[in-house]
Amino acid sequence: MWSALIWVANTRPETVGTQHDTLNYVIWQGGHLISHIILGALVWNAATLTWKHSTGFFVALLGGCCHAALDEWIQTLVPSRHANLEDVLYNVGGVALGIAVVEFIRLRSTAVRR
Repeated sequence: MWSALIWVANTRPETVGTQHDTLNYVIWQGGHLISHIILGALVWNAATLTWKHSTGFFVALLGGCCHAALDEWIQTLVPSRHANLEDVLYNVGGVALGIAVVEFIRLRSTAVRR
């Protein structure tokens, strides 16, 4: 469901942000990062529930990275939108960060229970 929301947002025509280029950059790249942090956490959770932990981790990372690249490619099909490598890197970084945060929380909760 989250993936569909990301793709719906990215298939809309490009909108005009503020008049400040720096602020626009922070808003757009922050959106890429935050949306993919959430995606990474959700994919990690689903993958580790489906497969054993180590396999689920790699499936989540690979799947999230494929989603990140596909997300940018889809934008090339939308008039007024374009894809770039920097956005892919923000997406992949967000996926990895989302997985890392959820994994850190899991490790902390395991350590507390012992």
